[in-house]
Amino acid sequence: SQRRKLGWSMAAKLQRFRHSIINQCDLRIEPYISSQKLDTRLFAHAVRAHWHIENRLHWVLDVVFHEDLSRLRSGNGPQNMATIRHMALNLLRGAKDKHSLKVRRKSAAWDPPMNRGRMADIAKKTKRYPTDLTDEEWLLMEPLMPGYAGTGRRRTVDFREILNALRYLVRSGCGWRLLPSSFPPWQTVYWWFRQFVRRLLFQTIHDIAVMLDWERVGREASPSGGVVDSQTVKAPVATEQGYDAGKKTKGRKRHITVDTDGRLLAINLTPADLSDSVGAQLILDGIRKRWPWMKHLFADGAYDRTQLMDKAAWLDFTVEIVRRIDKEPGFKVLPRRWVVERTFGWMTRWHRLVRDCERRIDVSKGVILIAMSSLIFRRLAHP
Repeated sequence: SQRRKLGWSMAAKLQRFRHSIINQCDLRIEPYISSQKLDTRLFAHAVRAHWHIENRLHWVLDVVFHEDLSRLRSGNGPQNMATIRHMALNLLRGAKDKHSLKVRRKSAAWDPPMNRGRMADIAKKTKRYPTDLTDEEWLLMEPLMPGYAGTGRRRTVDFREILNALRYLVRSGCGWRLLPSSFPPWQTVYWWFRQFVRRLLFQTIHDIAVMLDWERVGREASPSGGVVDSQTVKAPVATEQGYDAGKKTKGRKRHITVDTDGRLLAINLTPADLSDSVGAQLILDGIRKRWPWMKHLFADGAYDRTQLMDKAAWLDFTVEIVRRIDKEPGFKVLPRRWVVERTFGWMTRWHRLVRDCERRIDVSKGVILIAMSSLIFRRLAHP
């Protein structure tokens, strides 16, 4: 009757003989209880399963982590510490060496290559810096990365870590040699950056991100209207520089075209002494090839030049000049034109774009595309 109240259906005793190393025999009588009625065969199978758990888990926790010596008795401390021990035990069992668990535990505390390898790989999968790719962003970008080569040594570098390092470099404005040690070596990051620039990979990634963002807001994948403007920035190490008399700045000029929401469509870098209208002529050809449905462009009074208007008409563009009504100095919010000014503001939030720190024009363009595509991918992955 007492067993029924406690939910027991069976109680049994087992005699266990144990032989020690010094040929001594130890006889133990162990009681067992069960909620089900078992015959001799099922009872023996259940006892062996119980011994397996004892030897595989509890005995290991006691020998390796000294669980029985723990002084935690109150609150959630014992349960929390038991969970941590189980996690540590699973990590130690995953190591690919022939050492015992006790030696692995000590090795992990000494920070040898095993710990720097396995534990660091786990840490790399977590988000360390605000510029790191999230899992949702990497899910969108991974199919655009180059595949493995058919010949030669198999690639070991992780492209996700390369992109994380590039985004950190552009956002923080640090030098190549100042990248944190948690990223791959700066030589590896720079080598892959130049490879991606030669393959026009950053341009492709950015254009696909722009089209996906248009479809996200319910618009067609190709725009029909845009805004043209330029920005002069200092370029202290550029091989080709010019002096912009209007801005009184020596450096490079960024000629860009954005859609009516501010997404970057095309960019061309020239010396700062090149006029806005001439820079716009160089960018019109690229817009027509990349975005064939583009028809209408908005610009300021600096683009009201006959040669530019003739070329725009020949390429089937309509350029609308948005002029200021008053003559007061300073920034004024004008229809359509304020969108491109906001894009320049987005660019200068990335510290490496406050001025042009690159010697080559193609490298500078690649850095700008990294910044703008990062903004769009963050918007796509986390709307």
